[in-house]
Amino acid sequence: MILDHFKNIEQYVTANSDLQQVIHVLKNMDLAGVDPGRYEVPGTEAFFMIQKYETKPVLEGVWEAHRKYIDLQYIVSGIELIGYKEISELQITRAYDAESDAVFYNGEGNFITMYSGMFMVLYPQDGHMPGINTGGASRVIKVVAKLPV
Repeated sequence: MILDHFKNIEQYVTANSDLQQVIHVLKNMDLAGVDPGRYEVPGTEAFFMIQKYETKPVLEGVWEAHRKYIDLQYIVSGIELIGYKEISELQITRAYDAESDAVFYNGEGNFITMYSGMFMVLYPQDGHMPGINTGGASRVIKVVAKLPV
């Protein structure tokens, strides 16, 4: 897992071959004004989703991890908690589905407060529970980029 502010993201371009192009696209978009949905990143196998939602209580959250894609979760605006736990310390509740590239888990983990301008990179071993509120619902605009492993 990598956690930092988006202004520092250029330091991590060696983490994935498509990351430089993803950064270029994101820095040249009005992310707050873009409609929610999936967007392809030209010249790469990566894509990203713009998400706009209200955070939820932790009891409604689900632990997840992915195998084909690395997640880059970037908070454009708002505040949320993202849970983190190494998958070897979680219990599988739904087996891996290749079509959705997701496996779901149950367990306990640590929660990191994510503010506007912060990002987190999550690798296949990184169980995560995104979209959790900090005590009350918050309106969040987030980019979730999917970078091929």
